[in-house]
Amino acid sequence: MNDRLARLASQRKLPFVVTGHGTIPIRDRFFKIKRVYDSFIGEWQLNHASGFIAVSQSEKVGMKKFGLPESKIEVISNGIPTIQATEPGKFRKEWNIESDKRIVLFLGRITEQKGIQFVVKAFQPLGEQSVLVIAGNDMGYENQIRKLIQDLKLETRVVRTGILDDEEKAMAFTDADVTVYPAHDEAFGLVPAESILCGTPVIVCDNSGFAEFIKKSGGGEIVSWGDVSGLGKAIQTCFDHGKDLKEMEKIKDLLMEQHNWGNVAKKTAEFYEERLSRKN
Repeated sequence: MNDRLARLASQRKLPFVVTGHGTIPIRDRFFKIKRVYDSFIGEWQLNHASGFIAVSQSEKVGMKKFGLPESKIEVISNGIPTIQATEPGKFRKEWNIESDKRIVLFLGRITEQKGIQFVVKAFQPLGEQSVLVIAGNDMGYENQIRKLIQDLKLETRVVRTGILDDEEKAMAFTDADVTVYPAHDEAFGLVPAESILCGTPVIVCDNSGFAEFIKKSGGGEIVSWGDVSGLGKAIQTCFDHGKDLKEMEKIKDLLMEQHNWGNVAKKTAEFYEERLSRKN
């Protein structure tokens, strides 16, 4: 459908804009399919597009490295979903996690790119009073993670939930002590945004889009990709600091202010108008 619309716009000499949302260049999802698509369709769209929208400075850097002209790239941040903290204790009760256990939450696709393997390794020395919750769908990497958990003798300290619906996600974020999302080259990252909206600090990778928000506004820790020791220290820092509800409420307000859909829509419309006026 995107290609049909783009070609129709081109035939009518109308400029069109491409928003990658982390798919320029290719990431881990549907890698082979995406490469075939790019060869026959995607490359034409990129060559004929009048402009490109990146959801973060990090994605803009990736687009430039991919060969897209900087003059055609506009950074317009992602809007954030509506999610609210639930009554504390619901997730613990559902999954039989004791109230005195600290919860490290990983929520996302089970892939190498998301960094779950580093989370498991960093979690191992934290001690028996901590529980690792892994929530998300397997993208072909779960067997390796299961073996890693077995090798590190963590079976009794890891809870695997599978995919969570919106209500269950809110329950998990609310009860977690920290959400760990060290995804590599993530264009933005809705998971850390949702975690902060539920009052729980996050840990993200330094080359992810959401790290830009953390650097300016707080709300968690930033680590380098693959730095297991650094990740373990960051988790411990979040444990030691605890949940400062007043502080997290301020950060939540900043997040909602900077990433509300009204501002996103306004900036997007302005970029469309600017590109339309150029007609190139």
